[in-house]
Amino acid sequence: MRGRLIAFEGVDASGKTTLAKSVCQTIESTVCVKGQGNKETVVGRFARRHPSTFVFLFELLVMYLTFVRSALKNGKTIIHDRYYYSIMAFPTALRWYNQLFFKLFQIVLPKPDLVVYTFADTDEIIRRLKALSGDNRFHEMLINDPWILDYEREIFMKMLSNAKRVMFFDTTKRSVKQLTEAVIVAIKDLK
Repeated sequence: MRGRLIAFEGVDASGKTTLAKSVCQTIESTVCVKGQGNKETVVGRFARRHPSTFVFLFELLVMYLTFVRSALKNGKTIIHDRYYYSIMAFPTALRWYNQLFFKLFQIVLPKPDLVVYTFADTDEIIRRLKALSGDNRFHEMLINDPWILDYEREIFMKMLSNAKRVMFFDTTKRSVKQLTEAVIVAIKDLK
């Protein structure tokens, strides 16, 4: 039996990583994958130093070919914290050559069986970004230019209209435990 690919998506600080980790800790036979700049892989470390749409897509392809594909074939549930939607929601992804790369990568990369999209209002996202520790140029950019968050949300909505199944979660309305339970029910309902 083929496993399930569950993608957790949303703008930075929307709660996707917190929810993905909680689901990973709750469901047996899951493989948890951190996408986009994964510190544990050579390609991910390169992507952190040289961020670009192509490099992030290439990192995703390498992760898929090296272990996600075989885990799916072995019936595992893959919890993917950021998938290609996050990569393509960034403003520079709209350049024609990035769109071309994306179409090519989609030939190999499977569509998720379920996309869990987390969101919160802009003021809450900014509050969360300011509370995060570390020096992150992209977070600083979002804090100083919050219109980018609205732009990313708009791109997400366009892309998610083509997804197999999407669940939307306002992470300010329910606890992580309640959100986790709702996601687990949805995963069990996948056929």
